[in-house]
Amino acid sequence: MTLPNMPSNPVSREYVRIAGGYGAAALGSSPAGGLDIDDAGNLATNGDVTVEGEVTAGDVLFSGELRAASGGCDKTWSRFVAAKEIAPITAAGPTVVEFRNSRVYVPLIDFADSVQRDACFAVGLPADYDGTALEVTLYWTATGGTAGNTVLWGLQMGIFGDDENLGASGAGDAAFNPLDTFLGSGDVHIISGSITPSGAASGTLLTGYIRRFGSNATDTLEATARLIGIRLAYA
Repeated sequence: MTLPNMPSNPVSREYVRIAGGYGAAALGSSPAGGLDIDDAGNLATNGDVTVEGEVTAGDVLFSGELRAASGGCDKTWSRFVAAKEIAPITAAGPTVVEFRNSRVYVPLIDFADSVQRDACFAVGLPADYDGTALEVTLYWTATGGTAGNTVLWGLQMGIFGDDENLGASGAGDAAFNPLDTFLGSGDVHIISGSITPSGAASGTLLTGYIRRFGSNATDTLEATARLIGIRLAYA
């Protein structure tokens, strides 16, 4: 950002200049460069800025490159796994469904009611994934039903690294079982929760197993639930 020209010797609290200010000429032991702060609270510097805590509740503008510290973790990572990337086991699909008179087409995985239906996926996580919890968001719709009916979903996830056995005991045991309420036929339904996959600190291959517990007493939707996709992000 560009700040107003400031006097070399401030005479009021209107401006603060540290180490000469980034636009100042070198004067004695005070170097050219440093930090300018104007009366609106704006900061300007031509040096490095290190932030130990969070930056919130405002805009941050950079004219140069923004980099994380060496060895840090990119907490902005997210990944959407669409229905076309999900393989049915006993569920059906993916099927491309038309909505709104040929204006909206969405690939879906169908989970019938009154029975258990399953599907699966696998994705790669960032190389710097640090083993912390992931936020899991399910997007789904339905062919019909009564408002207030519920669908019980289940998701199990595991993480694997080089030379780890996919069939080892405990692999993929971490579970997230959201119960969501039916809102309307063709409506988008979104429900989120967090999960820390088993083996989370040892690798970056994430496996996901999705189930609709259609025969469970808490799953009362007498219609097909259609999975649109799953979003994974840092919690």
